[in-house]
Amino acid sequence: MVSRWRVYWVPAQRVVEAIRVPALGDWEDLEEREARAGIRPGTPILLSPNCRIGGRLSHFLARSFFARLDPETKRSYATDYCVFVDFLWSRGKNWDEAISGDLWDFEGWRTRSVKNPQKVGGALWNRGLAALGRLYLWAVKQRYVSVSPIEMRETIGRHGQVVEAPAAGPRTRGPVACAG
Repeated sequence: MVSRWRVYWVPAQRVVEAIRVPALGDWEDLEEREARAGIRPGTPILLSPNCRIGGRLSHFLARSFFARLDPETKRSYATDYCVFVDFLWSRGKNWDEAISGDLWDFEGWRTRSVKNPQKVGGALWNRGLAALGRLYLWAVKQRYVSVSPIEMRETIGRHGQVVEAPAAGPRTRGPVACAG
């Protein structure tokens, strides 16, 4: 069993080796099953530490705006999602149980904590916040969560208009894009 969340990518061709991995013996039709579920080559799969795949999160990665992103953005966002769900997992929570306090704690851990050996700077934090904003906007629309854990604030946009932006985002350079 793995001890952390991991990102796996659906390859262009899947070969089920039942001899090498006996548990896959009944999955010779894996490629067809994935196609019926909308899972295409290049789709990331997040695997939990207990080796489970969340259906709702997989649906988001395969069938939302996410599926139309360019490959490098997909890779970046999938990494951001993985780090966040792993952080929540360490607190005994799933992604759809997150509250605003979890996001604020994540921001502190991700950007400043001495307990995090892989802290990130402002640009990577803002990208991750935008990715999470899009995930939770989708989850609210799908009614998978009642409210996003990302608190919003009003700020002045680039053209002087009042816009909503993540409260955990930048304060001096305008809003972080997080709309779907």
